[in-house]
Amino acid sequence: TTSKVKDRTAMVGTSVKGASHWVAAQTSKSAKQAMLQARSSLSIGEKLMLFLTEKITALSHNGLTHVAMFLGIVGYTAIGATLFNIIEGSHETIEKIQIEEKRDRFIKAIFVESRLHDRMENWTIMAKEKLKPFELQLIQSFSQGVSSDTRIWTFWNAMFFCSTITTTIGYGHITPVTKAGRALCIVYAIIGIPLMLILMADFGKLFTRILKHIFRIIGRIKRSARCIRIKKSQ
Repeated sequence: TTSKVKDRTAMVGTSVKGASHWVAAQTSKSAKQAMLQARSSLSIGEKLMLFLTEKITALSHNGLTHVAMFLGIVGYTAIGATLFNIIEGSHETIEKIQIEEKRDRFIKAIFVESRLHDRMENWTIMAKEKLKPFELQLIQSFSQGVSSDTRIWTFWNAMFFCSTITTTIGYGHITPVTKAGRALCIVYAIIGIPLMLILMADFGKLFTRILKHIFRIIGRIKRSARCIRIKKSQ
């Protein structure tokens, strides 16, 4: 009797397992059919967004999204630095050329006029008059952030400037002075600041996972037998 009961129990268990597997298979099949039917009704743009979302989700499990997002913001910063260097760097070059031209004209004029004036007073008046265009050019160039001896807009300085924009630091040491540069700065900030915020949020989650993993390791060390023995001995 006991063996018969066991056999019937095993048969019932097998039938229940088979039924549960059948129900799960049918549920999975119906879910797949519903998913395919829902995808067929999507537009091309919605299908593209769904495809990208699935790919990003699959990559995120492998930790590749952190690297991809970091490289993306670095590439965006490099593109912005190149554009700012082209726009503002060319303007700075023109200003430097004008400073050198005014300086050369002043030196030549002083050299020529110095032979025509014997008295020091007349020569001083002449020198002040000849120096005015060069002074005005220097004032104009310095007001636009152009230095006569050093170059401000280089690629790495532009990279630093783009970083201050996307991180909303706004250091202000390097600023665009042309209309095209200022317009580019607005557009660059509108796109770059959200990208940087997304990157910071993503790295914040990553750092949280790392800290939790470190705390788990510390907890395991504290609960280890050796650590307990050390505590008891103390």
